[in-house]
Amino acid sequence: MNKKSSILTAMIGNSIEFMNYSLYGLLAVFLAPQFFGTSDRQLALTLSFLAFAASFVTRPLGGFILGILSDKYGRKKILSLSLLLMSIPSLIIGLLPAYSTIGVSSPIVLLVCRLIQGFSIGGQYMGATVFIHEHSRSERKGFAYSCLAASSLLGIVVGGMFGALCINDNIYGLTWRFPFILSGLLGLILFKLSLSLQESPEFLKDNETHLSPNTNQYNYSRPTSIKFFSTLGIAATALGPFYVVTIYLIPYVVASKFHFSHFQSLTINSGVLAFCMCSLPLAGILSDKIGKIRLMKLSSILLTLVAMPMTILVYDSVDFSKTIALILGYSFLAMCFVAPSGALLAELFHARVRNRSLGFGYELGGAILGGSAPLILDLLGKSISPIKGQGFYLLGIGLLGWVAVRIVSGAPQQSTENRDLAVS
Repeated sequence: MNKKSSILTAMIGNSIEFMNYSLYGLLAVFLAPQFFGTSDRQLALTLSFLAFAASFVTRPLGGFILGILSDKYGRKKILSLSLLLMSIPSLIIGLLPAYSTIGVSSPIVLLVCRLIQGFSIGGQYMGATVFIHEHSRSERKGFAYSCLAASSLLGIVVGGMFGALCINDNIYGLTWRFPFILSGLLGLILFKLSLSLQESPEFLKDNETHLSPNTNQYNYSRPTSIKFFSTLGIAATALGPFYVVTIYLIPYVVASKFHFSHFQSLTINSGVLAFCMCSLPLAGILSDKIGKIRLMKLSSILLTLVAMPMTILVYDSVDFSKTIALILGYSFLAMCFVAPSGALLAELFHARVRNRSLGFGYELGGAILGGSAPLILDLLGKSISPIKGQGFYLLGIGLLGWVAVRIVSGAPQQSTENRDLAVS
């Protein structure tokens, strides 16, 4: 398989992985009564959000362990392994009996499957990021990563659209299982194809140098605490707003406010995701023109400034078109931060430690303030108020992103090229 085919296959595999991983998140509100048998709808919803957040506990572990294996044995082998670890749990969830049938065993098995999927995606996404980064030309790395991020959303959009069809109120029996089973089968097919990927040329070159008897095996820069904590902050800002919009704001707040059915809510969510998917490559092209640092600084500042006004207007608006326009505008700003983020972070670390450093740092930041966002907002809404909880959360996330990028702009670069880190 040549370089272009390897990149395309990696992006398709990434789409399938995220289709598998995101299905439960997109359907969390609707599947709460299926797996958490309780007459208290709010309690079932909280438990469902908790199961979603639980998968983020194993994401950093997967990022670190699979990252070490990737740095040692190669990128393509670990990408193939992660596909397998994602697909089998999806099949199990699709076949898992509901709480009404097998009782407490249902949520326990579900939780185990989500933990395995979290471990898998933790190694896969940054593994794919490193794989694409090391195959891409230096002047197109922002665009290349933005396409990888867009491929993630493509998988989520396809999963969401299929899920919307399968949980239509008129056919809400067993049809919700079809997306999980189909995505699991597709993942197994991609696993077979991924075995023929072309290995990263940068990894092969560095591995040959590393094995040379005349080379000091410690002749590379180890991750520093500054780089690590900057990675945490960038990950939180890249993932937090996304999960707020797609897991909490649209399927829960907007759907309840405008009395949308499950089908309507998922259709709207898929439309917003499609908008974000199309925005990412445009933002990636822009980042290659004006610089990754400059675009991320600007977008994080704007995300901070609009967080509270956007939240207030969304909660107070009685016009759906205005509400969705506000959400789309905020989402576009978030995608401008996301688009160049992976390429920027990959440039901070040497190839010998790149995958493990990104895998652990990015996934830990995403776990603490990203994937836990729906649960955090649910708890903040009960303790203070939904508007204040969401507004302050998004404001803090935007500010954190600006600080992290500002720190990164002064960090030494470990990739072979980087003109962006000189921009402050």
